[in-house]
Amino acid sequence: MSWNRRALEKSGIRNICRRKIMDDILMPLKKEKEWKILILDEFAMKVISLCFKTEEVMACNIALIENLDDIRERIPYLSAIYIITPSVQSVNYLEEDLQAERPKYKSAHLIFLSAVPGKLFNDMAENIQAEMILTFKEIDICFLPVESQVYSLNEPGFFKAFYNAYHDMDINNYKKIAQKLVSLFSTLEEIPLIRYRRGFAKNLILAETIQQEINLQKDSLKNVLESRRNKSQLLILDRGFDSISPIIHEFTFQAMAYDLLDLSEDIYEYALEVGRMEAEIQSTPLTEEDPLWCKLRHEHIANVARIVQNMIEAEELMKAAAELKTKYKGLPSLGDAIKEHLLQKTNESFYSYRHLANELMKIYCSGVNVISQLEQDLAIRKDANEKPVKNIETPVMAALANETYDIMQKLRLLLLLILYKKGVTKQNFDHIVRSSGIRLSDASTITNILHLDIDIFRPGHCEPFDPYVAQYTDPSRVKYKQSRWSPLLKNVILSAIDGKLSKDRFPFFNNDKGQELTPIERTGYWCVDKKYENASRLFVFIVGGATYSEMRCAYEVMQDYTGWEIFVGGDDIITPNSFIEKLQELHSFISYT
Repeated sequence: MSWNRRALEKSGIRNICRRKIMDDILMPLKKEKEWKILILDEFAMKVISLCFKTEEVMACNIALIENLDDIRERIPYLSAIYIITPSVQSVNYLEEDLQAERPKYKSAHLIFLSAVPGKLFNDMAENIQAEMILTFKEIDICFLPVESQVYSLNEPGFFKAFYNAYHDMDINNYKKIAQKLVSLFSTLEEIPLIRYRRGFAKNLILAETIQQEINLQKDSLKNVLESRRNKSQLLILDRGFDSISPIIHEFTFQAMAYDLLDLSEDIYEYALEVGRMEAEIQSTPLTEEDPLWCKLRHEHIANVARIVQNMIEAEELMKAAAELKTKYKGLPSLGDAIKEHLLQKTNESFYSYRHLANELMKIYCSGVNVISQLEQDLAIRKDANEKPVKNIETPVMAALANETYDIMQKLRLLLLLILYKKGVTKQNFDHIVRSSGIRLSDASTITNILHLDIDIFRPGHCEPFDPYVAQYTDPSRVKYKQSRWSPLLKNVILSAIDGKLSKDRFPFFNNDKGQELTPIERTGYWCVDKKYENASRLFVFIVGGATYSEMRCAYEVMQDYTGWEIFVGGDDIITPNSFIEKLQELHSFISYT
């Protein structure tokens, strides 16, 4: 896939946050020949890591970057910049650092990622000497800018709070989500119309809470021009709108890697054997800082190794190195050694991606190829030749009994089988589980999908995805038989853009006229010289988490539609395994002893 990268670099969540932090914090505090320490709490560390390379932060005369909750040495001759969330824990660490008797640093610049509550502000006023504070600023970044078109509210616990049917609803959980979403709107200077999926009752409560938060923060949203009001939409979707995409194997590079490997902190690590020496651990960040990653992440795995190899053979490596040398020659605070290090890391990324692709293909050939074929047939209800599947239960049961597959793979396949059958009786479910050899206590996990209003115990009436969304997928365009399933989200987005999304099933909140954005004709990617304020924006918020395949949908739609920016996110970013784990945390409908 290709798209106009220059255009994305001018906008996008990540770059807007990057400019905001650089222009409002790092550059104003940069002084000639004066070095500072940057101290970040856990959330701020994630934000900074997503927006910047370490070298870029250091170029702003930052001598050291440290975690707030680490044991840190006292450096009384340097000032510190704190970028933290206004939480009790973070403020306690701050007060310990700046105690009057023996402060850790010469002075402090305090940057909070959201407004400081009155009680915490009073606590700081009582426990920190005013002369220690050189800067006090509140910025509004309460979300993670995961990618240019992807965000996360970093609230993985909201899944349990939202979907547990037997637990009392705590409106404070909804308010926290609403505040973080309004922070996103404020950062992007939007006041969107709110839509929600009617099929899940709690969506309406969340929509109302978000609207109330927008009303409460009208003063802080005054920077949003009146011309921007109602030029965007927020679409709230519960995870039940598509229960197949979170569990099915996906074979585009990024989604496959995050499914099959443990990529903690978005870093790919592997052991590289160099001659007779001990294996050397190589680390490659999987971020938008690398243009090659942006080019490869949405490619099908079958293409990735070939693309990388062709680039290497075509001396693309030399071209990338030259481009990077031009990019970094303007950083006056970076020494030649650091610049050469950056060039070396870029060269290494080519070989890292080839290694990653090869590792994924080995896993694929070890059994995932077989199980994924079954998954596609179950999800599509047709085989690779577009004919209705027949007698599929026999090979599925054989796979469920196969010890080659781990319990997570089996639970995913089992759930797809139940969804394919459009529900089963409780007795039939028990029979399938016992025949497969899966422990009933493990299998009970997937029955918690009942909390998502996916009624798997109502044979013939279980709908694995919203049936009221127009279908845009063209089977003739599918190139790979293991990639026939397309996330329903793409159809939802296209329907919203075309003005075909049902106002009955996806109503506007508190908008009697049902105002919609003007449908835009399909052409090539819109001109980079156009001003972004002329674009319409669609924010998608998936309660329960967005998948990596759904993240890809934003870029695919923007490639084809002019004048649109699509932002996809949720309370969390999920993988198939993490989705099953989230189901496991819900109240059990069925208990096996």
